[in-house]
Amino acid sequence: MQCFCNNIMKLVKVNNYEMYVCEKCGHMKKKNILPDELQKIRYDNHICDEGYIKYMNNVYGKISKYLNAGISLDYGCGQIHALSDILNSNNQKCDYYDLFYYNKLENKKYDNVILIEVIEHIEDIVSEILKIKEMLNDNGRVIIMTNFIPDNINNWWYLRDSTHVSFLNESSIIELAKIVEMDVEINRDINLFVLMKKA
Repeated sequence: MQCFCNNIMKLVKVNNYEMYVCEKCGHMKKKNILPDELQKIRYDNHICDEGYIKYMNNVYGKISKYLNAGISLDYGCGQIHALSDILNSNNQKCDYYDLFYYNKLENKKYDNVILIEVIEHIEDIVSEILKIKEMLNDNGRVIIMTNFIPDNINNWWYLRDSTHVSFLNESSIIELAKIVEMDVEINRDINLFVLMKKA
C-alpha cells in the first residue's frame, strides 16, 4: 500500500493487528476495515450521557482559542451533535454533519470545520481533508483532535476500537499539511492540530 507521502507502507503486526506502517512519515493504517453497516452498529452503542456532555464541554475549552470568528461545522458529530449545541449556546454559530446520522451538508462556506475524534475513523484522510478544504472560506481552519501515535505503542488502547483505522504522529501530520497545501499548527499536549487554508 502507498502512503499519502508516496512511500510504500510495510505490512506488519502491531499489538496483534495487521497494520500498514510508513517508515518515512510514520502514518499507520489498519489492513482490515469494518464495512459501514458494522461501523454504524458500534456508533449506535456510544453512550451519550452527562459524562459525554462534560467531555465535550472540556473539548470546547481546549479548541475555543483556535476558532476563527464566523460560522463553524462540527464534522462527524455523532448522534447528538453536542459540540455544535455548546458552540451555539456560546453565541458561536455552528452547524453539524455526520455520515451516519445527519448526512446532508448545506451548500455554504465555513470559517472552521471541527473534527473531534473523527480523523482516526477515516480511511482516505487526504481525500477527506481536500473535500473539507473546499468548504472553507479563505483563512478557514480545520481543527482536529485525535490521539497521536505514542512513542511506545505497546498496548496502545486506541488500536482496540474496531472503527479506528488511521493513525498519525507529528511527522505524518506535517506531511499531510504539505500534501493538502495548508499551514499547520500542532499541540501534542492536547492531541490537537489545526490545518489553515491559505488566502
